[in-house]
Amino acid sequence: MKITEIDHFSHRHKLELSYSKTPYQCDGCKELGFGSCYQCNNEKCDFHLHENCGVAKPIATHSFLKNSSFKFKKEGKRGKTCKACGKDVQGFMYKSKEIYLHPCCLKLPSTLNGNFNGGSLRLNLEVKASTKC
Repeated sequence: MKITEIDHFSHRHKLELSYSKTPYQCDGCKELGFGSCYQCNNEKCDFHLHENCGVAKPIATHSFLKNSSFKFKKEGKRGKTCKACGKDVQGFMYKSKEIYLHPCCLKLPSTLNGNFNGGSLRLNLEVKASTKC
C-alpha cells in the first residue's frame, strides 16, 4: 500500500503523493526525477521528493550487496560517487563503509519487465555489464 501523504523532516508542509508530468529536481537527493513523487501542495512551494526519498528507511539492504547494511544520511559527501550510477552524491544517500548509493539506486529492482514496440522487454540489473546497452 502506498503512503499518500507524509510529514517529512526536510520540509515544513505536508507532502502529497502525486504524479509530475514534467521533470523536477528532487530536493532530497538532488537528482532529476519524473513521474511519481511527494510534492508540496502549497502554491508558494516548489518542493519535490522522489517517492524513495520521501519514505527512506533508516537502514536498508540491496540484493547485490547482501552482507552490507546501508544507513540513511541526510547530506552527501563532497567528492563521493554513487556505486550504482557513478554520479556524484549531493543530497540524501545511503552509506555502508565506503559504498555510497542514491536512495533511488538502492531501490532498483533486479528485473524490469515491460512492452516495447509491440514486443516484450526484460531488463536485468547486473553487478557488472560488458557494455552500457
